[in-house]
Amino acid sequence: MATVAQGWAAPAPAPSEADGPDIDAGAWRQGRELTTEEALGWILRQRGPRDRPRHSWSSLTPAELAVVKLVATGASSQAIAARLFVSPRTVSTHLSHVYAKLGVASRSELAAPAVEQGLTR
Repeated sequence: MATVAQGWAAPAPAPSEADGPDIDAGAWRQGRELTTEEALGWILRQRGPRDRPRHSWSSLTPAELAVVKLVATGASSQAIAARLFVSPRTVSTHLSHVYAKLGVASRSELAAPAVEQGLTR
């Protein structure tokens, strides 16, 4: 891989048929669209401080908040999983934790307060 100023690596070329069937071109494009901060956040899997309350919006982890933001836009679990580079089951697990922390029972109950919290901006 060629290097550029400040020692950063040049972007890798998009996958091709030569890379084999395990390369997901859609996920590749999505990954390239992430900001540096978003990419580093997912690489490091920042989970936030451990001294947060057990119930309320401030109790949500960064990963749970990311899921809530996408739920508030109407995204499906499959779409959320693809966007966050996790499995649909992981999205489901995050949602079950969010429901318990916020005292809601469904996506529709979650969406309105998420919008009120400004999470769709």
